[in-house]
Amino acid sequence: MRSADASIIPALKMLQIGAERVQLGATYSVTHKTLSPPSGTKRDYMSLAPYWWPNPHTSNGLPYIRRDGVVNPQRDQTSDRKLLDNMIQAVRTLATAYFFTNSEKFGHRAAELLHVWIWIAPLR
Repeated sequence: MRSADASIIPALKMLQIGAERVQLGATYSVTHKTLSPPSGTKRDYMSLAPYWWPNPHTSNGLPYIRRDGVVNPQRDQTSDRKLLDNMIQAVRTLATAYFFTNSEKFGHRAAELLHVWIWIAPLR
């Protein structure tokens, strides 16, 4: 562990606890969704613009219409946004813990999470 001022030791301990939790947690992949994007392949990132809603005046809801300031709840049900946010937060925690502790396990897990997000398979 790098030398640290005594006032940051509690913060470093909290960081290590968070990194240990993430170390044992889930992996995140762009393929972990129930719906397929319009391309037909779950490997493609899918998102919905927050203020666009299905058109109530057409049978298929197209074209979507804009409702300023009103978030479409489908955004979080059909989007990869939350999975991506979770993966980014986990990698940020692990990378920060690796930087301050020099513990290879944190760096390896951060790399693994990035690899799984993109390629769907853990590092070997």
